[in-house]
Amino acid sequence: MEILKQTRIKENFTFKEMAEKIGISESLYQKLEYGVRTPSIKVIHKLKKIYPDLDTNIFFDQQLHEMWFLKKYIYTHRTKFNFHKLP
Repeated sequence: MEILKQTRIKENFTFKEMAEKIGISESLYQKLEYGVRTPSIKVIHKLKKIYPDLDTNIFFDQQLHEMWFLKKYIYTHRTKFNFHKLP
């Protein structure tokens, strides 16, 4: 996510330094910054605590978009899903 990249560059941190400051692995941080993964609520909370001015709403917007996409996919392909057979 661009906001994470901007924050990291502003702080003049490497991926590893930024990950350590947040308390996550460098690998996870890179995935978050590149948009491969969405941060958990716990990570979002840590970010907000460390960077109070950071707009964390962007993370929730992405999660809402992903949920909308999933619902649209299920609706479009609903004939493939048999929800009546769920336990």
